[in-house]
Amino acid sequence: MGSTMTPWTEWEDYNAGMWNTRPIDEAKVVLSVATLSDLGQFLETGREMIREWQTAAIHNIVSLKTGRRAWVGQASCCYSHKATSAETRQAWGQLANMEQRAANDIADIIIAEYNEGRTSAETLFGH
Repeated sequence: MGSTMTPWTEWEDYNAGMWNTRPIDEAKVVLSVATLSDLGQFLETGREMIREWQTAAIHNIVSLKTGRRAWVGQASCCYSHKATSAETRQAWGQLANMEQRAANDIADIIIAEYNEGRTSAETLFGH
């Protein structure tokens, strides 16, 4: 279906465990720091995640007006190495302000590319 009408239990981020409340796995935090601070890796992982997780993306990028950057980072880390949102938030806190700004810039690129792709598809196919 791919719309915001899809129940959250069918979203890819939920099914991958992004919202799992397990105890923090420090190894996942380290991997998340690495993903978010390696801008090339973050960009490529985020692009791949968006392509693969269309149902979650349409809700979290198109429907939400805030929190889109955070979702892109958390979903990318979950997609990459099964980090939970809590593990990614902990990793975020370990980044320097300059690294956070750079990661937000990458998230903005991913969001813009996603929105541009949707606009092109809607123009071409009327969806």
